[in-house]
Amino acid sequence: MKKFITLILTLILFLPLVNAALTNITKVDFINEPVQAYRLYNGDGISFIYNGKEYVVSVDDIGKTSIRLKSFVYKDNNEKETIYLLLDNRFSNKIDFDIDNYYDLRIELSKLEDDNVVILFEALHELKSGESTKNKINFDITTGILITAIIVVIGLIIYFIFKK
Repeated sequence: MKKFITLILTLILFLPLVNAALTNITKVDFINEPVQAYRLYNGDGISFIYNGKEYVVSVDDIGKTSIRLKSFVYKDNNEKETIYLLLDNRFSNKIDFDIDNYYDLRIELSKLEDDNVVILFEALHELKSGESTKNKINFDITTGILITAIIVVIGLIIYFIFKK
């Protein structure tokens, strides 16, 4: 009986150590609340279901001014591909988990401490703007050239009028 009590006491004493060593993955539902913030420690993360597949975003490393997150996306053949995201207070990241040309999640670093971070997660369904950005740049260049040409022509007309 003494051995049994000693074993139980030993297990109770080591339980917090074992619990601290395990990572904490929080199940998240973005349907009811599309924007959520979580305090996460190194190795902790969130898990959510999107289009019938489970995704996990976890804290891989906490630095002094930034953090690295680890997740994965599904390729065309349903293979998982690990991705790493760097976050700092200056910008947020958007992820397209199922590579369908729509961003699915925005991740923003809200607070950075020595051993934990507060991360803001926002569910999205936002079209990637890669093509439209390229078209906008071409439009801006064309517009700039056109405006420059008009200014030069007006300048030449004014020059020839007042040349006397």
